[in-house]
Amino acid sequence: EAHRLAGGGDFRNVPVSELLDIKSKKVLLTGTPEIIEHLPNYDRVDFIKKVKRKTCTIIESTKKARTNCQHIIDGHKSDSLLILRVQSKAIIDTLHAVYQGKKNVFVLYSADKQLSEAHQDPEVLAKIKEGVIPAEVDVLLCTSILDAGVSLEVNRHVEAWAVSDYYMPNAIDMAQLFNRVRTNSSYVMNLTIIGQFGNSEIDESPLPIVKSSQLAKKMAFRYSEYAELDFNNYTGLLSHYNIDHLIKKIDEGNITKVKYHRDIRPVTISQNMPNFQWEYKGVIAKLDLKGYGHWKEIITGDVIINSKSNRVVAGIYHDLQDAIDYDIYFGLFITPKQYRRNLFNSLVSAKTSYDSSEIFRTVLRELLKGLTLQEDGVFKMDLMNYKNLNTSEEQKSIRDIASLLYNGRKWTRDKIRLERLKPCVYVSLYLEQYK
Repeated sequence: EAHRLAGGGDFRNVPVSELLDIKSKKVLLTGTPEIIEHLPNYDRVDFIKKVKRKTCTIIESTKKARTNCQHIIDGHKSDSLLILRVQSKAIIDTLHAVYQGKKNVFVLYSADKQLSEAHQDPEVLAKIKEGVIPAEVDVLLCTSILDAGVSLEVNRHVEAWAVSDYYMPNAIDMAQLFNRVRTNSSYVMNLTIIGQFGNSEIDESPLPIVKSSQLAKKMAFRYSEYAELDFNNYTGLLSHYNIDHLIKKIDEGNITKVKYHRDIRPVTISQNMPNFQWEYKGVIAKLDLKGYGHWKEIITGDVIINSKSNRVVAGIYHDLQDAIDYDIYFGLFITPKQYRRNLFNSLVSAKTSYDSSEIFRTVLRELLKGLTLQEDGVFKMDLMNYKNLNTSEEQKSIRDIASLLYNGRKWTRDKIRLERLKPCVYVSLYLEQYK
């Protein structure tokens, strides 16, 4: 499972570095080649087998992981195997202590000494380590040790829950975890993911040619960001691995209650700008002046924020002002789930690059050629000029504009296959400045 070179680079830096330094031909095998596919001097070869698509459930929650885990165990029925995956040995030990004697609960993580002291049947534990889950196990509490490398042998259907205290469990790990029970098994795994979406986007730029110790750290950082992906990037990556998603809501209180700044995300601030009268009036005046008055629907919510204006509010205010100047519809970067500042910055900087760089103008024009195709048509774009752009920021601007127009994500190849999305009037408005 070679993607673990990146996944373990933060706490296994020395052995990862030594593996990378071995002077020999190396073959890396994984079903999720993210990050390691960008290692310098490696060629990627794909062996792809068509599989049935699966569907996971995603729940956004601000509750503590321990609280969610207790609710899950309390509601579990023993006709299925419950696997609770949580990246905290402390939480696992606490849950094991609470439910031991009430349910057939076993724990699995990397510390053998702690496992041996957890009053577990050694024969059952040995089987679990080999991927065989005996019938006497009703609940298995584990860390990411179960995500990769082991095909589980089970004797009933599996309800798997991956629970996080804050950001979603890492998207690459989830693609791995969902395949622990193979599709040719007579039993199926249902997967539910609990956490919060972040604001990161997938970084597909080449990894730098540096010392192996530095390279291991850079891979580890990128790997960690797959837990902090925004909604579109997170679900898009799952979809790439044949995993569809259902968003499930849980009642965590009335959203119209009073909120304080320390508890609130930028997306909620941006959707509820009337709480900050000076900034709100300034934006509305500029919208009306330019004839975009209907855009205010995006920023006029009913959540009461009990706080004065601060640096975060000021930053959002300036973004909104710039968005009007650059004809960037608020709804393109303020979605129901997130405030996509990275996308917004890319759309703004694209105009500067377009005005100052001939090669950027060339690449953007090549990208826009696909708009002449019929709706949902396929467009193949040569990436030679794209790879010769002056900066990685310019490449990101091209990718972000492309994401508004097409489906397609392999920008590291010589050509990219782009599928035309349905036209959006607000995207067309933004593109007017590039004619």
